[in-house]
Amino acid sequence: RLEDRPPSSVDSNLPESITKMWTVFGFSLHFPFTNVEEILSRIESTEIHRNKNPQVEFGIGVRVFAYPSGLLSVWVFLCSLVPSA
Repeated sequence: RLEDRPPSSVDSNLPESITKMWTVFGFSLHFPFTNVEEILSRIESTEIHRNKNPQVEFGIGVRVFAYPSGLLSVWVFLCSLVPSA
């Protein structure tokens, strides 16, 4: 669950122009590729989508690295942004 995770270090690397306007929460996930359903299940299990603020916006980035023997290393970067009060 998201509230059980330590605060993200992403905030410390964001420009002040963003942190003045947004509350940002983000993290990365890393795992070997098995199938698309497993990736979606892992993303959903973070519960990042459960933010109840009607103005929340989400961001996602994915990077896949190929290794010998057909191994695929999947990195998923997720964030939610809420306008600052």
